[in-house]
This record gives sequence, C-alpha cells and structure tokens, in this order.
Amino acid sequence: MKTFSIGRSFIKLSAVMLCAGCDRYMVVSQPVQIVVTHSVSRSAVADATLDFAYADHSKSPSARRLSDDEYLDQYRYRRQKTDGTGNASLAVDIAWIAGGLFPDLDTERDRLTGESYLFRIRSATTTETVKVEVTPGATSVGDHFTVTVLSVGKPTPVSVDELRRLRSKGAPGQ
Repeated sequence: MKTFSIGRSFIKLSAVMLCAGCDRYMVVSQPVQIVVTHSVSRSAVADATLDFAYADHSKSPSARRLSDDEYLDQYRYRRQKTDGTGNASLAVDIAWIAGGLFPDLDTERDRLTGESYLFRIRSATTTETVKVEVTPGATSVGDHFTVTVLSVGKPTPVSVDELRRLRSKGAPGQ
C-alpha cells in the first residue's frame, strides 16, 4: 500500500506551477523628486533630459559587459525632463514575482529607497552619467552635474490593465 505525502505533492505542484508560468507578479509605482544642478556653480539645470535605469546591471549576464552609457542606451527605463528650476518628478515602476511557496504580496513596502540608479543628464551643451542612491537627501556629484534626491513617495499598486495600456502607448516620459 502506497502512502500519500502532502509535502511531496505540494512541492511537485509548486514546481509545475513555476515551470508553467502560473506565478503571479506584482507591480508598484513609486514617485521620486530630484533636482539637478551644475556641480561648480550650483545653478539649476533647466530643461535637461534625464534617462534613468536601475544601476545594478552586473546581475544580468548580457548587460555585464556594457558600459553605463551603453546600458542606458539598451535598457533605459524612462526619459524625463527637468523643469525651469532643475526639478524632475519621476515615477519608478517596480515589478516582482509574487508566487511560489511564500508569496510576497506586500505592495506597501518601499522597494526603491537605498537602490542605485543611473541617471544620464543631457543639457544643451553637456552630457554626463551619474550613479545615484535613491534615498531622500542623497546627493551624487559628477564632473558637470549634481543630482539630489528630494523625496521618495509611497508605492501605489499598478494594475495589469494599466501596464498593458502604458506598454501599448509607450510609457509616460518616454
């Protein structure tokens, strides 16, 4: 007589669900306020174009060999412009797989603060890439530009329908 093991069946079922792509994913959007100034004069950089992307491209085998600028060219997350006072409001979408044995369904947890992002700043005369830790009050100084994080807002859930709409039209700021 064969015994039935709930543990083994549960593990096998979880493996089948993972391989079949049944895991749920979650997406939140977190607002970030930054200001861009000239490193020497400290004056605001108005109407600069910002390209930004998650900075840890060392984790991706295909991106590991790229310079920061090449990485931004291929994996740029979003594009935004600074206003007349050098300020920019960014919306950073963060996605994760929420399935598995211990699903992470927490959409209120701050997943952005403390992470590093690459910012390529293009003014009328100069372009520079600066690595910025997204923490309120953090400042990163480059040769030409300084980026200061003013605030990081609370995450808000993004629906799958909203994601599809954004993908079909192109994400805001691109």
